[in-house]
Amino acid sequence: MRIDEAFDDFQRSVNEDVSQTRLARDRRDLFKRVLISEPDVTEAFGSGSLRRSTQLRPINDVDIVAVYDAAQHPDWGSAGLSAEHALNHNRSQVNRLLGKTNGSYGNEVRLALPRNHAVKCFLDDPDDENAFTVDVMPALRQADDTLLIPEKLTQTWVPADPEHLINLVADRQRDWEHFRPLVRVLKPSPALMPGTPAGCGIRARRCEALHPVAWRRRDAGEPESLTCGVRGSGPRWVNCERGTGGCPGRS
Repeated sequence: MRIDEAFDDFQRSVNEDVSQTRLARDRRDLFKRVLISEPDVTEAFGSGSLRRSTQLRPINDVDIVAVYDAAQHPDWGSAGLSAEHALNHNRSQVNRLLGKTNGSYGNEVRLALPRNHAVKCFLDDPDDENAFTVDVMPALRQADDTLLIPEKLTQTWVPADPEHLINLVADRQRDWEHFRPLVRVLKPSPALMPGTPAGCGIRARRCEALHPVAWRRRDAGEPESLTCGVRGSGPRWVNCERGTGGCPGRS
């Protein structure tokens, strides 16, 4: 087998089946249509790897951002219990609209659990190890077009800019048609080349869209846990070539 054929085979092994990708998008779009119908929701859009078209098989979850009208929730965005209140409000909406028992729009959601930043909505049996979930993250739009998202554990709101990464990946894809396929090929592998001594400190999977990332081999661990330029006493798994001061990304 030639090297290009081997890469083609590996590409097919990491790419999700078209029908499963379509199903994941249909489920995501259902949540978008339902949430945007709520009077206090101003935007609902997909985020995460599916939106960036860098997803791997199997697709077990999709991410959605629901942007709320700050005027209708004046306490949101401030420190305290408002982060938890926002997540609970979103969960109530999802249950009312799509709950398995009494959903007014559909009955897809078996269980909705508020987590730290988002509400995890189970469309399959929650006890199933590979249960499909839709993670809905409430947010407030800021004047600079970024977002504030709730962080329940710290009882505060933190800045986020998922659209920045979405646009960066799209730009890279326009510049080079193989960018997204290459990202999907690289994701499963934590071992490609020696690392550099400093990094930007953001997750490697997000950093790869911003600028070159150097990977370092290690015997154990999952690539999902890799961080670009990990700080601390442990070994660095992957490092951003920009160094600690030059990365424009956000974790």
